[in-house]
Amino acid sequence: MSRLIVALLAAASLSACAAGRAEPASGEAAAQAPVRAIDREARRQVGREDALTQMAFWAGEYQTFPNDLEAAQRFADALRRGGRVDRAAQIAAEALRRFPEDRALLATLGYAQIAAKRPQEALRPLAIVAAAEPQNWRVRSALGAALDQLGRFPEARQAYQEALAIEPNNPRILT
Repeated sequence: MSRLIVALLAAASLSACAAGRAEPASGEAAAQAPVRAIDREARRQVGREDALTQMAFWAGEYQTFPNDLEAAQRFADALRRGGRVDRAAQIAAEALRRFPEDRALLATLGYAQIAAKRPQEALRPLAIVAAAEPQNWRVRSALGAALDQLGRFPEARQAYQEALAIEPNNPRILT
């Protein structure tokens, strides 16, 4: 029974998410709305749930706490992992206006752009992260994937070689 409730809540949250963010309450209703504290335990435990539940949870957290970096990052990442790459890129770009230096958001934006078949838009955020984190093989591999999609094969090969130098024989890079 509780699984059904979670699934229904997830579906409702995702449908609201797909339509965009709700307008904030105005006037007297906003003044009376209780301010909810961040539930750190719930945030920790939601990682054990399925993708749909995670997307719904982080959608609610992001809507409630739009200026919370963790909520923005986790929501964008959950959307990307759940196949909602266009929405993930949108949320990451929106959050980057508030947190322009956040490398995790930049990487999520890059990954989402690659998955959405927009490799040109992935290059800049991934290059920024690669320059700031020279030992990050995931970003270098993603940079290779973006360059591959653009047909820039020698540069892609170089990015993959850099990733393999950091993480030799990693099957994720090799494929």
